[in-house]
Amino acid sequence: AAEVAAKRGIEAPRPSDPQHDRLLRHPSDYHFSSSYTREDGSRRGFCNWLVRDAVMIGRYPFCDPTSGGPTPDEGRAHLRRVLEADITTFCCLQDELPPPGGPPWPAEGVRHEVGDIAGAFLPYAEVTREEAMDLGRAPPKFLHFPIVDMEVPTWDQLLRILNTLLRELDQGGRLYVHCWGGLGRAGTIGACLLAALRPHFGPEEVLLSTQAAYDSREGGRNWQSPQTWQQRDLVRSFALLHRRAAGTGHASRE
Repeated sequence: AAEVAAKRGIEAPRPSDPQHDRLLRHPSDYHFSSSYTREDGSRRGFCNWLVRDAVMIGRYPFCDPTSGGPTPDEGRAHLRRVLEADITTFCCLQDELPPPGGPPWPAEGVRHEVGDIAGAFLPYAEVTREEAMDLGRAPPKFLHFPIVDMEVPTWDQLLRILNTLLRELDQGGRLYVHCWGGLGRAGTIGACLLAALRPHFGPEEVLLSTQAAYDSREGGRNWQSPQTWQQRDLVRSFALLHRRAAGTGHASRE
């Protein structure tokens, strides 16, 4: 989560980049209107499109341990908006949680402590099913690929995640990929998925697009996504290897 990252000294100002600024001239490509109100009265977006009408990247989509995080009403409203956008599959990347669609969680949620942040993740699968039923839609799928917070997946794990998500897209699905804050683990997997879907993109174009997408969230412009240099290096490595394997022949923008 962003709050945890700040305490670990990971936050860093992003240098201005003309290509990033050009991408931000079209925020409607990425923006998704769903946010909650923090304790200080500011608004914070839940998520953004990375590939419009196909891949959405977001934070935990319901109540979490973050101080001033979403209320149950805000979380339910967000899940309903996501379903109204035809999301069919939720992919959780959180190692700190059990599978969201597996055996029922405790009613009080799953408690989690890190630093001076302590609280519970409240289960969202049943709420999502209730909202889907109310909308007359099929219940969504729930996937779980646990990655340790602030870390990167192994290469085999990355390929397994991407192959699963690409199959979902090939079958007409729409994805909501999330971690806790929606910028580190989710940004990493989202960026690699973007590279797989857009092999003509160079590694830096993939990262710039992912950042521009995150910046379209309300209150999202002060953080890097993916969050750590290890995560960004993994994206660069995958994007470059996939581009070579695809044999695009486009000149690099690095």
